[in-house]
Amino acid sequence: MSKKKKSKYRWFYEILSIILITIVLGVQSYWAKKSENFATKEDIGDITKIVEDVKSEIQEREMIKGQRRVFYTDLSESMIIFLKGNNPSTDDNKYFQKNYSKIWIWDKDSTIIKLNKLIDLKTTTNFVNYNNLESDQISYAEIMLHMRKEIVPDTKLSINDYRFFIVVNEK
Repeated sequence: MSKKKKSKYRWFYEILSIILITIVLGVQSYWAKKSENFATKEDIGDITKIVEDVKSEIQEREMIKGQRRVFYTDLSESMIIFLKGNNPSTDDNKYFQKNYSKIWIWDKDSTIIKLNKLIDLKTTTNFVNYNNLESDQISYAEIMLHMRKEIVPDTKLSINDYRFFIVVNEK
């Protein structure tokens, strides 16, 4: 080719080079964006799984907390056998044992230890000769406070705030 022919087509080659460079850069940019979007979709999937796991854990905790409320209410009602006096009925004992079993399965060790302290106090002492109501009340109040703290962690109450009373009807 002669020099004239080369210069005649030079503008064509320059334009063609610009077009090819533009296409290559465009394709490169397109694939970069496409891979970025793909990574974002994967991230969203991972984030969604984390959120669902946290949500499930919170729901499980709330379910357990609700179950504890029921168990604590039943247990507190059945613990009255320790305050009734020397001879709780067989039904009262069964009711307490049933609730104790629920607590034993569902609750923390610390609750069971406090409850066992009261049980040991009452079962290792001869009921006929034992009548230390104050000691029973302190153990009872300790358990009640402990259960309250499990449900209401920021409580400011102490065992001194728990009241034992007898309602007297005046005639």
